[in-house]
Amino acid sequence: SIPKELGNLTNLVNLDLSNNALTGEIPFEFINLKQLKLFNLFLNRLHGSIPDYVAELPNLETLGLWMNNFTGEIPRKLGQN
Repeated sequence: SIPKELGNLTNLVNLDLSNNALTGEIPFEFINLKQLKLFNLFLNRLHGSIPDYVAELPNLETLGLWMNNFTGEIPRKLGQN
């Protein structure tokens, strides 16, 4: 699973955890990663919904979530920033 402690890296700009066979959900603690520009989680085995806070990351430019097992709706505000 993705270590929730990564959410403590509040100045992190690029997070690429793609192609790692990760399981579980995107940690709520990632709400603190306000500086993220690149957020890649593709090619894993993540599940659950895509958290709404992902759509509100103010600097996010690249989001790669494909090839996972996410369910639910895509956050409405995704792409506004």
